[in-house]
Amino acid sequence: MAQTLQEQIESMNQDTLKDFKVTDFIKRLSDGTINPERFKQWVRNIYPTVIGFTDSLEANMRRAESTMPQLAKKMQNQLVEEREHNRVWENFMVSIGLDYGSINKGYNPNNSMNVLNNWLWSVNSNPNYSIQEGIASIYGVEAVLLPIVEHSLKGITGVARRCSPNSDVKWFQIHTEGEEKEHAKQGLAFLGSYNGSPIAQKIIDSIKTTHRDFLDTVKTS
Repeated sequence: MAQTLQEQIESMNQDTLKDFKVTDFIKRLSDGTINPERFKQWVRNIYPTVIGFTDSLEANMRRAESTMPQLAKKMQNQLVEEREHNRVWENFMVSIGLDYGSINKGYNPNNSMNVLNNWLWSVNSNPNYSIQEGIASIYGVEAVLLPIVEHSLKGITGVARRCSPNSDVKWFQIHTEGEEKEHAKQGLAFLGSYNGSPIAQKIIDSIKTTHRDFLDTVKTS
């Protein structure tokens, strides 16, 4: 019996999580043996994508406002949360001695630091992609990020403390909580509702691209 779209997505998530967990970066992050300077470099490098994720969500929300207003309202609620999460991430950077202001200077999502950020911006803002493909990309990040943070939280807390005894790991703690998991659950249900539709394969392709580009940011860290 053929898998439903939701089952295909869940299977992709599990395969990608396995790929994440065998990378040197995630193994050392989760067991607490990662070098603090390597960790801080990753925090620097990923910052524009933390901001870019929110920018991309907003771009897709704007597209949805006229044709899918109820969906746009849900995206607006998430956008408020993501903006607050950005502030929490910036507090974390400061707490381990990093200057986020210099990294973000002149930030433009069309000329970003990495491939993942470019992809998220493109699929969520370019009218050549559907709103559903944009949502699939946002979901694709959440579906991997949340379990990886939960898997690695103890090690993250440890290396952050080695960077600074005053480190603030609230951002990571937030991303192990039920509200964040509910976003991912709702995203999966929404995407799964397109089972058997002409757009189903495009949804799968968007998630695959997101997973690939996200994984590459870890492989090169």
